[in-house]
Parts: sequence; structure tokens; C-alpha cells
Amino acid sequence: MYFKEVAELVKKVTGSQDVLPYVFRIRQNNMRPGTFSTEKLSHTALPVAHVDRDDVTGENGMRELLSDRAEELLKKGVRYAQVNVWRTIGEPIQRWPLCFVNHRDVPDWNYATHMARVFPENDPRVAIRGEKSHDSVLKHDPKYVAKSAASIITRLTSMCSYKYHYASALDVNEALVFSSFDSDIKKVIPHGAFWDDSSLEDAPIRRSIEVRCWVVFE
Repeated sequence: MYFKEVAELVKKVTGSQDVLPYVFRIRQNNMRPGTFSTEKLSHTALPVAHVDRDDVTGENGMRELLSDRAEELLKKGVRYAQVNVWRTIGEPIQRWPLCFVNHRDVPDWNYATHMARVFPENDPRVAIRGEKSHDSVLKHDPKYVAKSAASIITRLTSMCSYKYHYASALDVNEALVFSSFDSDIKKVIPHGAFWDDSSLEDAPIRRSIEVRCWVVFE
């Protein structure tokens, strides 16, 4: 029932009528920073900026789910994306909100240079999401790793860098819709949970649900 609702929302937001919800994940976390090692990461807010797939795992994911049609779409060079619908469960998000990384001002941003590959072993998430050779986490823009204090001062005046955005107190009737992978590199959104120091000590546990959809823009 929820997949159908998600599909209609993604069609409305993206303009594509070719939308296939295929997996969901529920996360919850009430811990403060530094305590994640006591919990299973597959069920908690993920405190690292990442994209769900890159150019390699994106193609593989399409082939796995869409089979022969994927090869046809890839040959045509049409845009395709994994679009997430992310929302809270039960109460507004007051702990570990989702942060989006805006790389619009980094003109040469791409998967190869700005994402690092992490290769898991015996990954239990395979049962949920299927095979995926590696995860993709955000790196610093390599051009702006300064070698001296003088270069820092020089670069600060003209540097293009990441900007960060989040929705505070995301309510139950609101949803975030974004490309967690996109064949159009300009449209993919690195994202991850972060600790907000303004969170109240008695804030409710963070519970969220995300649904991932394959979307084709043919």
C-alpha cells in the first residue's frame, strides 16, 4: 500500500511516469555521538555523507532489477535515477536529522573524484538490498585541501565548496524526495544523518522510513 503512495508522489515530483519502488528501510536511533558501535548500523541513522549508488553500482542495480530492459535503456543513454522518499514515523524528527550536501558550486564534482569506495565483507544488507560491490562515501573536494596557512587564506576568498542543508523538525505530513543515485551527476544528492546540538535531552527517538525507487526519464 505504501509503495503505491510513494510511486504517485515520485511521479508528481519528478515528472516521470516510469517509477518502480523496490525496497524500504526503517531506521531508528536515540544515541548521542560516539555510541554507534553499540548498535547495528543497518537499523540506525547513518552518520556519514554518502550516495546510495555510484556510476558502477547504479548500472548494476538497474541490470539486476530491470534485466533486459536495462541494457536497452543504457544503450539509449537515457537518464535514470534511484529516488528516495524519506520521512519520519510517528513524531517530528528532533534527533539525527537528515543532512543534504549541495555540490552545485563544485563544477567538476563527480563520482570518480569526490566519492570514496568502501568494500564490505559478509555484508548482511545483501538480503535486503541485493548485491552491491561497494558503498560510496563523500570525500573532501581534492582541490581545496590546503597545504599551508597561506594557501588557506588565498583559497577562502574564491573557493567553491559544499553547502549543507537540512529540514528542522520534519513533520509526519512532510516528505523529502531526492536522487540518492543519478546518471545525471548534477542531480545526485550526498546525504547522511548528523547530530544537532540543539536537540533536547528528552527528545523522542528518531524513527524514519525511506523507500527507494528506480526512476527512468525516457
